[in-house]
Amino acid sequence: MRTELIEADTIDEATKRILKELKEDAAGTASSSSSRRNVIYFDGWDGLGASAVLREVGRRLTAAASEEEPEPAPAGRRVPAAAVLEFAHIFHIDCSKWESRRAMQRIIAEQVELPAPVMDKLDAEDEADDFQGLANGSRAEIQGVSEAISEHIRKLNRRFVVIFHNGSNEEIDLDSFGIPVSARYSRNKVLWSFQGRFRLYPRMKVDMALKGTSTRTDVVLSASAAATASKGDLSDILNHEAAEVASQINIGGIDWSAAATNCFLYTMNLCGIGSRLSDYDLVNHGCNYWTCDGIIQLQQGDVGTDGDESLWLFSDALQREMRLDTDYQNPYVPSPVVKHFPERISYWSSPIYGFTLIPDHHQYRCIPKGMFQQLDKLHVLKISACEFSFTSPPFLYCNNLRFLWLDHCKQGSSSTDEVADEEDLRRCFQRMWVLDVRYPPTSDFLPARMMDFMTQLRELNVVGDSYLGLDRLLDGRRLRNIRKLRVTDSGIQCRIDRPTDLFSGMDKLELLEFSRNRAIFMMDSLSVESSCSSLETVIIDGSFGLHARRERYMAHLRIDTTQKVGTTIGGRSAPAEFDWHISVRDTRLLGSLEPIKDYFDSYCAHVEISTVSSPAHPGVPAATAIATNKGGTENGRQQMEVNLQHQQLLKDNALNPYVAVTLKYTSMQQQDKEGDYDVWEETMCACPPPPCVPSQGCYVHIEDQMGTTLQNASITVPGFICESAKILHVHDSLFITSGAESSGATTWNQLEWCRVERCPKLKCVFTSEKIRGGSEIGVDVFKKLRTLWASHLLNARYIWNWCAVFGFEDRAFTDLTLLHLSHCPRMTYVVSLHDAMRALESLETLEIMWCGDLSVVFGFSEIGDYWSHGGRWHFPKLKRIHLHELPKLQRICSIGSNMYAPNLETIKIRGCWSFKRLPIIGDNKVVECDCEKELWDRMEWDSFVQPKHYKPLHSRYYKKTMLRTSVLR
Repeated sequence: MRTELIEADTIDEATKRILKELKEDAAGTASSSSSRRNVIYFDGWDGLGASAVLREVGRRLTAAASEEEPEPAPAGRRVPAAAVLEFAHIFHIDCSKWESRRAMQRIIAEQVELPAPVMDKLDAEDEADDFQGLANGSRAEIQGVSEAISEHIRKLNRRFVVIFHNGSNEEIDLDSFGIPVSARYSRNKVLWSFQGRFRLYPRMKVDMALKGTSTRTDVVLSASAAATASKGDLSDILNHEAAEVASQINIGGIDWSAAATNCFLYTMNLCGIGSRLSDYDLVNHGCNYWTCDGIIQLQQGDVGTDGDESLWLFSDALQREMRLDTDYQNPYVPSPVVKHFPERISYWSSPIYGFTLIPDHHQYRCIPKGMFQQLDKLHVLKISACEFSFTSPPFLYCNNLRFLWLDHCKQGSSSTDEVADEEDLRRCFQRMWVLDVRYPPTSDFLPARMMDFMTQLRELNVVGDSYLGLDRLLDGRRLRNIRKLRVTDSGIQCRIDRPTDLFSGMDKLELLEFSRNRAIFMMDSLSVESSCSSLETVIIDGSFGLHARRERYMAHLRIDTTQKVGTTIGGRSAPAEFDWHISVRDTRLLGSLEPIKDYFDSYCAHVEISTVSSPAHPGVPAATAIATNKGGTENGRQQMEVNLQHQQLLKDNALNPYVAVTLKYTSMQQQDKEGDYDVWEETMCACPPPPCVPSQGCYVHIEDQMGTTLQNASITVPGFICESAKILHVHDSLFITSGAESSGATTWNQLEWCRVERCPKLKCVFTSEKIRGGSEIGVDVFKKLRTLWASHLLNARYIWNWCAVFGFEDRAFTDLTLLHLSHCPRMTYVVSLHDAMRALESLETLEIMWCGDLSVVFGFSEIGDYWSHGGRWHFPKLKRIHLHELPKLQRICSIGSNMYAPNLETIKIRGCWSFKRLPIIGDNKVVECDCEKELWDRMEWDSFVQPKHYKPLHSRYYKKTMLRTSVLR
């Protein structure tokens, strides 16, 4: 790596010298690997001016590239080097305000003009990271986009130069972003710098970054500071840098170029005051100095009632563009003389009046009376290791004081004569904006009456207070204008009954930091009142015995992204019985509830998924609601619901032909019957009502609007919502292919009522890929589920499939009492389990109808004989079995010789012509079996005794009403 110091006094001279460096090999010769000059770093004048030079180089190269290319040379003649177009493409990558490698990749993609599909991939990844809460600084480049950049540049097949403003703290390998600059015979160039827009990166850091074994830089250029310094004028360089800053700020009311120059010179002067004896904390107070000391001035005519607010807004905007590196104040290698200084030196300093040591022979030295009385322009004051009276401070008559910093100061002797007049205190403190107190001697370092006068205080920093009483300091009645509050490295206490009163009235508070503190008395938590509506950042880092929390969650929460402004959900109001109501189309938005997931641990959730808007009464299907409005008995409501569903399905031709014809034919027979005999009432039970969810619970409605273009559309719900769901109702969803998937390991153990219906593309209701979550012990899944109702799922293959690693202590559906399945023509099995687990031991009712492809109800994997005794699966509480129009069904359980149901009471079978085995029931028990005579005659029995436990019943009309073979299509 070659290092060179160039002679240049202005931006123009440095630009010409760098252009000369870039013109090497212009005639077409390639550099050898030992003399590469492809990657050039420019450091400017000790960091200053580098960004301006790079921009000027880019401007001139762009102007040259836009000119018409010269005519081809005649055969046998060589074009002179000066006549050859230097670079066909100039890629200007400005990352001086560093965000992330992903953001840099986006800038490169825009520069090379990648096609829209590639840019869409960047947008999609950023959107996914936004929903997942991934910090911007942690987002890496996308390999596919880098490959697209590389391919696009390769197709250009022209020489190019990259001008790169690197705002990060490390050298960036552009090859990893798809820019080929490190190839052995590459003639492409890279010009880059760490410096930019008054961002002075210390040369020692630059050398450390470039001396690594993986460095790609071939040449390091620096401008000579001696030539410029001899003239005593940096105006040309400063003006160019300031013009860059001004071009990035689109706010009127201030001369941004002059403000940038003045703030830079002010900060450099501040860092030089007191050499390395004083710490000015530029990280927290950088723009505080500019505003409090009047460096930023509003233009005439723009000063009004909001002048102070405008000054702070302008300071923040300028600081975002001028990222001054604080290492200039605290370099890596301090002077050896500093090691021999005392631990604390008594002094006072001000950017206007300089640095003054307090001479004395004691560690804490008294400030002479009247020292600040004549300093009428004193706006910023820092006092360190001094002794004075807090009730009558020496700066009492500094009526223009805006920024006060007290560091290791000690309370001096006081008497009643030294108590300041109230009016003097008011004039001194009423205009103060920033107060910083570090390592005070006592907890009452500032009297309450003094704090009462700080009505304009915007920022308060307290560091190293060993016994800080927050109830006295943070009285919201005093700090109503506070914006930033930091309490760090302190022992804190609170002696009031309601800790939430600490922050009452602080509605302008934006930042709250309590880092590295220790709780002393009655401070096990930090409670923030909900009235702090402007609060954006809360930092609790390394505080012992202290955690942050809100005193309470909001009593009512409404989040709705499914409606237009001024409308209600589906033309109706939100469910009134829920205090929290969340309605979204994109389930990724639910990830934003992660910070308040503890609320879902305490209260249950009602989750509804549908394409249409949520109904007026969530959890009650539309057909049921209609029947209820018309009144009538439970049987009447049941009949109304079933009929409406069947009529709609027949009208829409939603069923396969076999089931459709069966329904239509059976409906006609029902209408022809005399009397009040109701076929549907006997063939289908009513869905139990959903359980009650307390009003404190949360109603979550997900409106499925994914569109039909997706091949595999699913609903992904955060795990904490799935785990708190007590009710799950999925209905009328036209697009999803798989049901409610969880973003993490989920067991659905709070779910009690599940109903899934009218979802034509749904292939499965639950997925179980993440259900175990890596646990080696037994897992409970669907522990509290009592009702599972699925109907009109035209493409569903199964409800749930146990595909996790099995365990001998696994348990599933242990509380399930009702399993209903109807109108699912492609379902082959209901649930898949393994025979070494406990499952379905509370099942009482099994009802399955109109499922043409169903061959088995419960599919079991044979991995042992732990819970199935004698080859039989036990259903100790099963009482009712109803199987209707299941032409392929052969048995209920897939393993063992049969199923054991000792308490079975009734069994009804119609249209199940492949069914061969009935359950084994208890001794001394006879169960009525209502089925066709032909089916009964073809039954297979485990023993000659088994038929004696059944009493067959055959309908006189089954030959008229039931189809025995498939309908021709």
